[in-house]
Amino acid sequence: MQVSGKTIVITRPEPENQSSYAFFKSHGANPIALPAMTICPITDPQKRASIQSKIFDIDLYDFVILVSKNAVREACEWLDRCWPMLPEAIHWIGIGQGTTKLLQQEGIPATTNLGQTSEDLLRWPLLANLDEKKVLIIKGEGGRSTLSDTLSQRGAKVDHLNLYERIPLYYTDKQLSQADKANLILITSGEGLENLQASLAKHAKVWCDKTIITPSARVAELARRHGWSSVVQATGADDNSILQAIDCLQDI
Repeated sequence: MQVSGKTIVITRPEPENQSSYAFFKSHGANPIALPAMTICPITDPQKRASIQSKIFDIDLYDFVILVSKNAVREACEWLDRCWPMLPEAIHWIGIGQGTTKLLQQEGIPATTNLGQTSEDLLRWPLLANLDEKKVLIIKGEGGRSTLSDTLSQRGAKVDHLNLYERIPLYYTDKQLSQADKANLILITSGEGLENLQASLAKHAKVWCDKTIITPSARVAELARRHGWSSVVQATGADDNSILQAIDCLQDI
């Protein structure tokens, strides 16, 4: 199946939504932007004071893991304010190639392994034995605990640094109706899928006859539990992986 001429609903949060919109538009698709959430920096003064304290102490960690591009953007702003020169001896890690590449573009010498998810990262031999190692996971509020729990089981002392909130976005019946005849739904996280489902349920809409593209086996299984039958698992959440998954589909 070629994406050209197809209508694809893009549910990524901004600013990635705008980038994906332009990407699929350039390939001849008719994209519809319906971000499933918005990303907001932490604004609470007490929380920001705690963030600053932890950033000043970041040199105490052996590993710093950033879970997303949003984590990178927020972390780099804090690091610029608190560390004119990056502390040495930290092993910086991004989850997925996109997150790691953004870290490198910001001048942070990050590495990663193949794969796009926490589960993929946990297969990396580098993280197999972490006795007495200190690990800081930089992320948004909430989210899954798989990474933290597994690293703790491997002997690491794990701390978290939450730099942003994910606020669900819900849509009116009119906004959703523009996508009623869409061919494809792009979902990039389980939380995004849940938010979309909540919007659809509010207006008694059912889109389970559409093909949904997911970035992982976990999100694919969640989509099936919600009633989707045509579920396609891409090799990652980046645009090229999604496009490759679409190209492998039979025409619909």
